[in-house]
Amino acid sequence: MAIVGLYRFRTLSGGLAAHITQSLEGRERLRAMGYNANCLQPVMGQDVGSIATVINFASVKDWAAAVTRINADAGWRTWYAQAAGSGAAEQSEAALLADVDPAFQPPAPNTIGAVSSTQWLPMPGKAAQLMAHIQSSLAHLTRLGGRARVLQCTEGAHPMTIMVTLAFPSLEALGAHRDAMNSDANWQEYWAGVMANPSAQLVRSGIYTMVP
Repeated sequence: MAIVGLYRFRTLSGGLAAHITQSLEGRERLRAMGYNANCLQPVMGQDVGSIATVINFASVKDWAAAVTRINADAGWRTWYAQAAGSGAAEQSEAALLADVDPAFQPPAPNTIGAVSSTQWLPMPGKAAQLMAHIQSSLAHLTRLGGRARVLQCTEGAHPMTIMVTLAFPSLEALGAHRDAMNSDANWQEYWAGVMANPSAQLVRSGIYTMVP
């Protein structure tokens, strides 16, 4: 079961160019240390105006060891101090998420171009129903061409929520998938049934592209 560390920074006024540069520098430092790290920039949703660095770990223990190692790295500390003092961005989120499917294998860096994501807070007493709804949805989502990943937030802004992501090689492929969903009779029937007896509240949605 993989663990995802999500670290989001909101761009401050006039700081976009510097923020992108700093994010990519940080990503490359993490990759040089052997970590599977990517930077995502939202193009739709409430996270627009931010950049998130997402890092995959094998377990919470590996995440903890990585935090210790990264924080002890002199080059990382120097880079981070310079980035934090530049005024280009400020941190707005730090979260840990765990794969629901213990057999899921995170994709390698640079193999994804775009991601759509929804995050759901189960209604009281309906956590099991939410998971059943999500599992039923995956057959439709993958049939129509998405690479699905289901994660549970264990720490962060929305603890105990379930995040469903769909990965695509490009933003164009994501758009084609969304068009297929909107015209697919089986998906529409499934979605109407779920909405007739909802099990969760949507707390976040967005479309993200990988910062190249």
